[in-house]
Amino acid sequence: MGVNVELQGMGDLLNRIEMMGQKTSKVINPILKEAAGPMLEEIQKTTEFIDHSHNLRNAMKMSKVKTINGVKAIWVGDVDKEANYSWYVEFGHTNQHGKVVPAHPFMRPAFQNNKYVAKKIIISKLKEALR
Repeated sequence: MGVNVELQGMGDLLNRIEMMGQKTSKVINPILKEAAGPMLEEIQKTTEFIDHSHNLRNAMKMSKVKTINGVKAIWVGDVDKEANYSWYVEFGHTNQHGKVVPAHPFMRPAFQNNKYVAKKIIISKLKEALR
C-alpha cells in the first residue's frame, strides 16, 4: 500500500523563490546602509565625551557592506582608523602619567538604542522590495 503525491506548480514556486533571491541581493546593501544610519547619527552627535578637535566625531563613518562567511555586514565607527583612540574613549584607559581615564561609552549605547530601529528598517524595506 503506497501513497502517490503529485505536486503541481512546484516549478513556478521555485522560479518565484529564485526571483526573490535576485531582488534581495540587489537591494540588501542600500537597505543595510539605511538601517545603520540612525546608529551612525547617534554616535556622531553623542554628548558622552568632549571632542575639542572634532577628530573623533569626524572619524565616525559607515563601512561598505562586506560579505563575511556568506553573511552581509556593515561597520559603524572609526572604519578608516583616522582616530585610533576611539577604543580608549569607549572603554577607558590609563594615560602616560598613570592616571585612570574613565570610559565614556558612546558606541555600545548607540547600538543598543538603535538595533531595533535597524531591524524594523530592514524588515520593512525588504518587504517593500519583494512586493
